[in-house]
Amino acid sequence: MAMWTQLLVALLGGIIGGFGSKFLWNYHRRPILEIRGVKARKSTSEEGDFRTAEYSIEIHNKGKSAAMNCRTRFRLEGRHNQTLDTASTEGLDDVEHVAHGYEASYNLPWREGAKPESITINRGETVELDLLTVNTHPSGREVDINLEFPHDPATDDDTGPIQKREWGIDQGTTPLVEMVDRIGQGDFEQIPWETIAVEFSGENIEMTARNLRITWDRSALPDVRLE
Repeated sequence: MAMWTQLLVALLGGIIGGFGSKFLWNYHRRPILEIRGVKARKSTSEEGDFRTAEYSIEIHNKGKSAAMNCRTRFRLEGRHNQTLDTASTEGLDDVEHVAHGYEASYNLPWREGAKPESITINRGETVELDLLTVNTHPSGREVDINLEFPHDPATDDDTGPIQKREWGIDQGTTPLVEMVDRIGQGDFEQIPWETIAVEFSGENIEMTARNLRITWDRSALPDVRLE
């Protein structure tokens, strides 16, 4: 009996040891994505004035194997509420509440060939992801500044990837929705954003989410960074 017990213990020990060794080997060989930050490519006029800037996110695989089926998802949500004085408008209360905002959740394209929604990032490879473009347009003495967002590579829809929502007077809780691909600077700075984030995922990597901060100082070119 003791011999069979010893054999069973040895067999179980070998199985457990084999699984443990395989787990440690796979962990040692796993891909590790390093999100290096946001990169800007600026275009200027002959006079040196800023015109456009393309922003991308740089990602490096510092692990020991390829990261497969890598995807990124952009999430955006914010709403600006306003109270209007409508006492002089017949048929309305003294004040009315209106609001407008934006909401999005879609895949971002990689800067690879046909801009696919998913790629394999090999060991030691650095790739980039399209994030947004800032465009300036003269408007009289002023300059309009727009954030323009790439379309979802997973769909063939030509409409914008972002829902622009508006709640008007006597409209109730259901907003009017328009699909857009850009947000003006003034509108963007007015809205108290609940979510601006990028999520990174893949078959053999842990999902990582990073918040995105977009701010302007004195330049038309915003400061865009991951936090």
